Amino acid sequence: MKNILKTIAIALIVILGSACEKWIDPEINKDPDSPEDVELSLILPSIQVQIAYIMGGFNIAGISSMWMQTLIGNDRQAAAIYSYNMKDEDANSAWNSLYSGPLTDIEQMIKKAETPGKESWDYAGVGKIMKAYTMGTITSLWGSAPFSDAFQGSKNLTPQYDSQREIYDGIQKLLDDAIIDLQKTENNLFELENDLIYDNDVDKWIRVAYTLKARYYLHTSKRSGNAAYNAILKVFDLGITSYYEDCKFLFGTNESEWNPLYQFSLQRIGDAYVNQNFINLIGDDNDPRYSFFYSAQNSDLLGGPYYGSANSRVVLISHTEALFIRAEANFRLGNLTDAVNDYKSAVISSLSSFGIPPVSWYNKIDNETESTLTLEKIIDQKYVALYMQTEVYCDYRRTGFPSLTPIPNTATNNTIPARFPYPNDEKKYNAKNCPSVLLTDKLWAFQ
Repeated sequence: MKNILKTIAIALIVILGSACEKWIDPEINKDPDSPEDVELSLILPSIQVQIAYIMGGFNIAGISSMWMQTLIGNDRQAAAIYSYNMKDEDANSAWNSLYSGPLTDIEQMIKKAETPGKESWDYAGVGKIMKAYTMGTITSLWGSAPFSDAFQGSKNLTPQYDSQREIYDGIQKLLDDAIIDLQKTENNLFELENDLIYDNDVDKWIRVAYTLKARYYLHTSKRSGNAAYNAILKVFDLGITSYYEDCKFLFGTNESEWNPLYQFSLQRIGDAYVNQNFINLIGDDNDPRYSFFYSAQNSDLLGGPYYGSANSRVVLISHTEALFIRAEANFRLGNLTDAVNDYKSAVISSLSSFGIPPVSWYNKIDNETESTLTLEKIIDQKYVALYMQTEVYCDYRRTGFPSLTPIPNTATNNTIPARFPYPNDEKKYNAKNCPSVLLTDKLWAFQ
C-alpha cells in the first residue's frame, strides 16, 4: 500500500502550501516544493486517507460507539463523553478536520476535474460520491450545517447553514450527478489513478453511489415513509453486489500507516475500550464474530483484530449494510418473505466478511419466518454487524433499537444524546449562522 504519510504530506502541500507574492520576475518566487497546481491522481488518495482517518477515529466512530454502548469511556475526556457530558469544544476536532481537510480538497478536485476543455469525469464523479458520504455523516451527527454556501475559502468564512432536509436533497443530487459523470466515456482527459479504495474500478464506485442513495433514503424514511422504502428497492440491485465490493479503507502495519483507533488506544491507554455489555451480548449469544470484536489479551484496545489492530480497516459502506437496509424496507412495506430472505442474507454477508461459514449459531437466524421476524431483530443484528460504524447511532435514533439502558445524567434527562453539539469554534467565528442546540434536541430526520 502506498505510504500514507507521504500521501498526507502531499495533501498538506497542496492545500496549505502558499506561493510568495509575485514581483519582478513572475517565476522567481515559485517554490518547487509548494506547487500551485497538482495532479488529480495525487489529490485523490490524500482525500481518501483523510476521510478514513477522521471517520474511523475516536472523535466520530469512537464517540458514537460509546453512546451505542459498544465502547465504554473509562478515563479523562472519554469518560465524560461516555456519560453524555460532551462539550462544544469536544466537537471542534471532527468538524474542523472534515471541513478544512477532505471537504476542501474534494471541492478543489471537483472544480479541477470539471475545468472546460480538461474534463476528467472519473475524478469528478468519485469526488461527488465522497462529498456526499462526508456531508451525509456530518448532517447525521449535527443536522443543519454549511453546505451550499460553504467551501469558498477566504471568500466566505461565515457560511450560512442549510437545513438537514436541504442537505439530504443535495446529497441525492450529488450522487445522481456522480453516476452520470462516471458513465461518461468521451472528453475524459484523465482516467482514475491512485485510487486506494477500489484500485481505479469506476464500476464499483457507481455501485457505491447507488448504495449510498439507499442509506440516505433510509435516513429520511421517518419523514417520507413508503416513498423512501420504495426508492430503496429501486436502487438496491444497482448497488454493491457482495462483501468483496465493500467500500473500505485498509490501513497498514507500518507505524506511519496505523489505524486511527489503534493509535488512540496506544496513546491513551485505558481511556476507552470495548464495553462489557457488548462483550456479554455477543459472548452469551455464542456469536462467532466475538473474537473479531474483542480480544482478552488486548482488552485495552478498541476492539479485536477486526477494528483494534494496527492494520484494521475502516468500513465506509458495505454489502451487509445494504442488505439490512433492504430488509427493513421490505419489512416496513409488508413484503415479509423478502424481508426474511434479506435478513438472513445480511447475516450471512456479515459472517462471510470475517471468513466465517454459517455455523450452528446461524440456525436461529435461518429459522426466522414471516411471523417471527421483527424490526427489532433486524436492527439488533445490524447493530452487531456494523460494529464501530456511525450508522448504528443513526438506526437507534430512527427506531429506538437496539434497546439500550441510558446512563443516568440529569443534563440529558437520562437519555442518550440525540446529536453532537456544534463546535465551540463555530460558535465563536460563525455565531450569526450557528444554531443554538441541546444534546437532547432531535434532528429533523429522526423526529
